[in-house]
Amino acid sequence: ALQGFVDELRLQIDEVRKVQRWVMWENYVHAQFRGAETAARVRQKHIVLDLHDRTVTTADLPNLSPRVAREYAGKQQKAVTRDINALITMGLLVRLPGKAVRARMELVNAFLPLVADPPL
Repeated sequence: ALQGFVDELRLQIDEVRKVQRWVMWENYVHAQFRGAETAARVRQKHIVLDLHDRTVTTADLPNLSPRVAREYAGKQQKAVTRDINALITMGLLVRLPGKAVRARMELVNAFLPLVADPPL
């Protein structure tokens, strides 16, 4: 029974760490865009936030979320390419093989508290 309790606690700690990581990522992204409130910068911020842990192709990026789809309505593929290139330059996105991109959420791992190795 005690082992089951410990296992449940570890699962809860993992969930808390996931939430902490997401909140840190969100704060980090907002800080990167502070003071830049042009339509393109707002759209780029929404891309990075809506990507979260996903990987998408550049062709699917305009349909990432309802708000991103609204922001790309009436825009050409050039706008998507410009936004991706700007986000890669900022270090917030990474390009993957197959014309895919993902957010660089690993940037916030440095802000997480260290975790001791579990006893053997």
